[in-house]
This record gives sequence, structure tokens and C-alpha cells, in this order.
Amino acid sequence: MKYLVFRNDRIGDFFITAPLLHSLRRNDSTAEISVVCSEKNIEFIKKFDLVDEVFILKNRKLNSRINLFQELRRKKFDAIIVADRKNRSLIYGLLIKSNFKILNVSKKFQKIFFNFFFKNVFLLNDYNNTTNEENLRQNLNVFNFKLFQDDYHFIKKGYFKSNLNIESHLDINNENIIFHLDEKWNTKNYSKFFKKAQTFTDITIIEEQLISFLKKVIKKSNKSIVITSGNLDNELIEVLLKRSEKISNYIYKFNLNNTFVYIVYKADIFSMIDLISKSKIIITCHGAFTHVASNYSLKILDIIEENKKSHYQKITSHMKNYKSLYRENFDLLSEKILNFL
Repeated sequence: MKYLVFRNDRIGDFFITAPLLHSLRRNDSTAEISVVCSEKNIEFIKKFDLVDEVFILKNRKLNSRINLFQELRRKKFDAIIVADRKNRSLIYGLLIKSNFKILNVSKKFQKIFFNFFFKNVFLLNDYNNTTNEENLRQNLNVFNFKLFQDDYHFIKKGYFKSNLNIESHLDINNENIIFHLDEKWNTKNYSKFFKKAQTFTDITIIEEQLISFLKKVIKKSNKSIVITSGNLDNELIEVLLKRSEKISNYIYKFNLNNTFVYIVYKADIFSMIDLISKSKIIITCHGAFTHVASNYSLKILDIIEENKKSHYQKITSHMKNYKSLYRENFDLLSEKILNFL
């Protein structure tokens, strides 16, 4: 069968749907899977072995949208799955002919309305009881397929080896702790790029706090620490780089208590996936790398906003070795992180 899946958002959102693609491929030996992507996730999805063909849906270009619709209509798909629940994706899903249509929606009135015309309409939002895992099962049941735990391990070790940037590749053992110190830890800076972050609880860290925390982590865990950054500028990372020895354009190190702390600076996603696959523990504000860590069965400490607890519980219900902590003052938060270790 030829499947068309809409995932027109971010890489982390695509990871939520990837187990479904893995199950389709596992159950259907003839599966041809196409994904409608966004500009934010297409470069990753193009290199993902579960996907045969990708299309890009550009948000603000009418000509591009029309051309995409005409191209998709000519392809004649057997099944369409609107996984991202976006209105623009639903419009495409409704207008393109197929034998199976699976419409995942985020609003109750959408489910009520579309149920008059389509059999497979599934509601998923922060207010109903359905988890993301249950939603994937609902989608797969349409084809009489099952979701297995192995479907959540959709990236095998070394798969992206040919895509690694050698300069951002850190060759270490699997006993290290990753501290993903991206822009989400600094509410003021993050809100410049993501307006909703203005409502986040502030956990901004200063250098003295971080160094004290890292020393305690080294003493308690006896593991190497790798600090990774996001792709946005981060004042705290910049401060750490000044005290570090440069190994390459992307890798630095400094000494604490006779132990090297490594910094992997603005690494591409393939290098980050490789690093996570070789690690033991990850500390991160929730994002794409939470899902990558779960794929490799790492011990995960996920920092989340308390008033979004139910949202994250839906996303992470399948994860093993997972614990979440709420955003708060870093002095308090750091003690809870140490207890987790």
C-alpha cells in the first residue's frame, strides 16, 4: 500500500509519529511511505529510512500549496493519515482521494463534524484522556496492525553514521551524562524566539551555580559529563566556552575536580543522536532529544512546566526509565536532579 502521512511541524513531533511508521513498515512488506513535512523537519526526514518520499508544505506560499496539492493528487495514495492535526493538513487530507482516511483532530467539534462523513476520526488534545500511544494504536487498528514496544526503538545505533559531522562527533563511552543546556533553560532569551516561553517558570542559571552543580554531579555519579547546546545563542554556554580548551569548532573541554567536562556546541541533529546513543543518562528540558533518549532506553530526567503536566504525560506515557521534574529556581531544582542521579 501507498501511505501519505502529514507531519508538518517539528522534528520532535515527527518522533511521536515515527513508531506508527515503523509499525506500518513492519506489518506491510509492500509499504511505500510518503510524509508531508515542514521546513523545520524535512532535512532530517529525508534521511530517515522509514520514509520513501518527502514533500514540503510551505506555510505562507499559495502557489506552493496549490502545486503540492496537484502533485499529491496525481500520486494516488491508498491511505492518508493526518497525524499533525493541523487545519491545513486536514484540508489536504479531505480533498485528496484515498481508500483509507485517518483524521486526527485536536478539537471536539471537528470530531463531531467529521464523524458524519468519515469512519476513522480520532480526537487527541490536552483535555481528553487519550494518550499519544493510544492514539497511535487507534490509527494502526484501522489496518488491523498492532503497536509493539520495539516500534518505539525506530533509530538503530549507527544508522546516521554517514551523516555525521566529524568535527562535532565526540567519541566517548556509554557511561556519560548528557546535560542538554539549550535555550529553554534561560526563559528571558528563549522568549525572544518563542513567545509562549514568556509564561514559563524561570530557571535561569548563573555560572557559579552551574559549576557548583557539575562538581556535585561528578562526585556523586563518577561519570563524565557532556554539556550540549541548542542551535540558538546561549549566554551561559558562551561563558563556559571562555574557560574551555577548544578541540574542534564544535567540541570544547574544561577540567573540574580532575575530570574533564566536555561541551558539544551547536551540533547537528545527527551528531546529537549519535552522542545520545552512546550515553547513559540525559538531563533536558522536554524536546526532540527526550524522544531520542527514549529510543535508546537512556535514563531520562525531563524538565517540564508544571501547568503542562497532563500534556507531557500523554506524550511520555510509553517511556521507560523516565522521570520528570518541574521548572523552578535552579538551586532547588539542582538538588532534585542530584537525588535522581
